[in-house]
Amino acid sequence: MLSEKPINTSTKIISVQPRYLWFLMTAYSVAIFAANWFDPRHVKIFGLCTGAGSIAFPLTYLLADTITEVYGYKNTRLAIWVGLLFYAICLFYGQFVLHFLDPHSSYKTALTLFLSVNDHIIIATLASLLVAESINSYLVAKLKILFQGKYIGCRFLISTLTAYFFDELFYAPIAFYGLMNIKNFMHHMLDSWIFMVSIEILLLPLSVRIAKHIKNIEKSDIYDSKTSFNIFNLDTRYSEKDNRYTGN
Repeated sequence: MLSEKPINTSTKIISVQPRYLWFLMTAYSVAIFAANWFDPRHVKIFGLCTGAGSIAFPLTYLLADTITEVYGYKNTRLAIWVGLLFYAICLFYGQFVLHFLDPHSSYKTALTLFLSVNDHIIIATLASLLVAESINSYLVAKLKILFQGKYIGCRFLISTLTAYFFDELFYAPIAFYGLMNIKNFMHHMLDSWIFMVSIEILLLPLSVRIAKHIKNIEKSDIYDSKTSFNIFNLDTRYSEKDNRYTGN
């Protein structure tokens, strides 16, 4: 539902009071936490060896794509910071629990292994969130303008594949530096990329349908024509002219 309030005689700001944005942002935060917390634990699926976080990580892009498509880049940027905040809170809480573990607990070793997070993983997560996630949403917003809102599936796929490249470029070298030789490292990067892209392609039709459905419910189709894409700018306001919902 959209309501509006004038800020001067020529411009009006639309105050989006959406039904689903809170849920999408919550799901995004959970996906970020799951992807980055479990990523150091390696799994092998269909012959591909990858971090366990690769299963949940594609969901962050699909959710970010939907938020950007319906509510605009500014709200996705806020979602990135919210996800980062809750990830940090969980990290600090895990370290708090680790510090005060009962030394006589029979689960101390298992809990220590589970709660311990390599510093490389934390730094890599920060880099991938602030770089790859913002690049993904930036491309969704810009391609939407370029293609005048058409080819939503292609736009989602192009932006995500590009963001995956930057994610592997920033995340993998930092997270796994010194933990494996070059050959194994390259295999890991390739397997992770193939695995995440495969999940993305499988879920893409569902993601497109959800985005279109939410547009119709919210009557919101935001274009970031005059948006500042500074990742540190937390403004979420849009002019009523930015909402080009037509009911199609």
